[in-house]
Amino acid sequence: MSLQYSSMMNSMKLATILMWFLINTTLSGQEYWQSAEGPYGGPIDCVVYNSFDEAFAFTHWGGLFYSNNHGDSWVKRGDIAATKAVIDTNDVIITNEPYNTSIDRSEDGGVTWTRYTNIIPANRVFALAINSANVLFAGTNDKGMFRSWDGGATWDS
Repeated sequence: MSLQYSSMMNSMKLATILMWFLINTTLSGQEYWQSAEGPYGGPIDCVVYNSFDEAFAFTHWGGLFYSNNHGDSWVKRGDIAATKAVIDTNDVIITNEPYNTSIDRSEDGGVTWTRYTNIIPANRVFALAINSANVLFAGTNDKGMFRSWDGGATWDS
C-alpha cells in the first residue's frame, strides 16, 4: 500500500468521524419534545383527543384530566381510571378500567360516566379500538376479540 493511499484513507476516516460528530451534536442539541406541564396525577396511562382538539389524559392515581389548549394547562375532570380509551365519531369517550372487563362511557366530555360491568366473558381487556362506523373492538387476554355495535353496552365474539 502506498503512502499516498494510506494518507488519503486516514483523511477520509477523519472526515467521516468529524461529520458524524457534527451531525450528532447538532441533532442532539435540538429539542423535539416539549413538556406539557402536567397533568400531575401519577403515570399517564393513555391520552385521547376528540374532534374539537380537546385532550383527555387518564392518570394512574389522579383520575382524568382535560385540556382544550393543546396541553398548556390541565383541569381535573374526575376520578375515573383507564388504561385504554377511544373516542367515537360522536365524541363519546369509551374506556376500560385497569385489570377488569368493565366498560365506561361518557357522552359529555368525561363529566359523567355510565359503567357496563360483566359484559365481556374474559379476565381482562388488553386493547380497545373503534372504527369509522363506531364499531368497538376489545381484545382480551384469554377469550380473543369481542365486538360491540352499541358503544360497549353489549358484545359479541
